[in-house]
Amino acid sequence: MKTQKNPWIAAILNLVLPGVGYLYVGKKHIFVSIGFLTTNLFWILFATPIEIKDLAIVNKYITMFIIALSLIVFAFDAYKDSVEVNAQN
Repeated sequence: MKTQKNPWIAAILNLVLPGVGYLYVGKKHIFVSIGFLTTNLFWILFATPIEIKDLAIVNKYITMFIIALSLIVFAFDAYKDSVEVNAQN
């Protein structure tokens, strides 16, 4: 019998470090996808040239909102996946 995964740990891990909750649950393919997504969002938000940031400050806040919303959704999904994995064991 496999060890049971704590859904709250999976959710908190995904909230703090996007994708790590999926890795904890055992869904490595989702971890890679989330890592790719968050890396791209980071570059869009923080690594754009200063001139573009000055012209698009509203886009910066929209991007920050999308990131925050994504983290919450990913945390909930990791919680749900952990419950499903535990039910299968």
